[in-house]
Amino acid sequence: MLDDLRFALRQLVKNPNVTIVAIFALALGIGANTAIFSVVNAVLLRPLPYPDADKLIVLRERSNAFERGSVGYMNWLDWHAAQKSFTELALVRRESVNFSLGAGVGSPERLRGVRASSGFLTGLGLKPKIGRDLSAADDIAGAPNVALISESLWRHHFAGSPSVLGRRVLIDGLAREIIGVFPAELQFGRNPDVLLPLSEIANVPWMRNRDNHQGFWALGRLKPGVTISQAMTDLNAIAIDLEKKYPQTNTGRRVTMRPLFETTVGDYRASLNLLLAAVLCVLLIACANVANLQLARALARGREIAVRAALGASRWVIARQLLVESTLLAVIGAVVHGCNSRADTVEAAAFSRGKDRFPRARFHHIRGVAGWRARWCLARLANFKQRIDFARAARSRRPQRERRATQPPHALWSRDHAGSARNRSARRCGTDLEKFLACSERAARFRSARGRKFRNFAARREVQNKRAEGRVLDPVVATHPEPSWR
Repeated sequence: MLDDLRFALRQLVKNPNVTIVAIFALALGIGANTAIFSVVNAVLLRPLPYPDADKLIVLRERSNAFERGSVGYMNWLDWHAAQKSFTELALVRRESVNFSLGAGVGSPERLRGVRASSGFLTGLGLKPKIGRDLSAADDIAGAPNVALISESLWRHHFAGSPSVLGRRVLIDGLAREIIGVFPAELQFGRNPDVLLPLSEIANVPWMRNRDNHQGFWALGRLKPGVTISQAMTDLNAIAIDLEKKYPQTNTGRRVTMRPLFETTVGDYRASLNLLLAAVLCVLLIACANVANLQLARALARGREIAVRAALGASRWVIARQLLVESTLLAVIGAVVHGCNSRADTVEAAAFSRGKDRFPRARFHHIRGVAGWRARWCLARLANFKQRIDFARAARSRRPQRERRATQPPHALWSRDHAGSARNRSARRCGTDLEKFLACSERAARFRSARGRKFRNFAARREVQNKRAEGRVLDPVVATHPEPSWR
């Protein structure tokens, strides 16, 4: 096996052009698939970072106008009081807040936030890193202004100090007391940095209006043994009772439920699956191109394989040698992709460090694979193809130069034969006539001085012989005077 590996390595080094093309084709196909699969794995395959995430349900209101509308605060109060299917049923919505350490201290920042009721962290199965969670008292109007901050914000602004508890900060211009730090696993609400209670908006008139829906969702955790269909039946029964009590605002309103995982990734599942299928097709095309290159090499090595078979090599030995070469080529392509992806990951981490707490490194890596690396590979392939075309053109000119060296002198000045040879060669190598003529002129400039002397000498002897015999000179030859040098 080691002998086969060494021989395969020598064969790859022996044909560097084909090897480089095959390696970069495989690296490009493997890189695109690795990048897209990393996104599919993170979004579709990896479970949510919450305990028993399959029991987390998102509730919305359905009406004649909206299939999945927002939940009204007053309707949620009735759901929360009458439901029997959830251990926790919290009200939550995303918000953007202005955050600063205090008046005249530092510069304010625009951060992502979440406004939620008590039981939000408990329903997700999370506990604060330090401090306490929101309680039922924080949902009542007139409660103290409090807030929880994220672990990343805690470490960035307060160096992870436990003394942050009780400190007052400005959030949307209102002084609030920090009562806790929630863990980094909280991703609901697009990686929020601040968690605010409902107390300050509980008695606002637009919150007390049952016909007004303020952009909230309801997030619940199913009780053990309760299915989503049973919970929907329970909540729809409550919605029917509310329709009877408040016909002007709740007519036709029902409850819709979806698992949190489907709510998070359901809209992207079809697009990601289509993208994964597309890059798989790219990988198949790359493998087909490499297979064609390997087949061409195998046909060119027909004499070598015949000699090895004549010397006693079995079919299995020959097939094993070819398989080892193909496997080595695939491994080198994967290693090349791994080295480049590692460099992209380091560059992305350096790019995103300190600028944003959103994990953008893997998306920057995807842009690297699909961006500069793809353009570089395509440019190298185009340059390599052009070099092959020029090599074919120059090789097709060699027999013509040999024929012209043995032809009579008057044929040297005839352009019909050379022109037809150029056209045939241009059609045979598949290049444009202008490119081929440029290559031919370049090859003509590098002819040896000995060849030029031979042709000049032959033409001069022909002119001298015709003058000695008194014959009329050929008009083509006569138009070119005899060289003056001896």
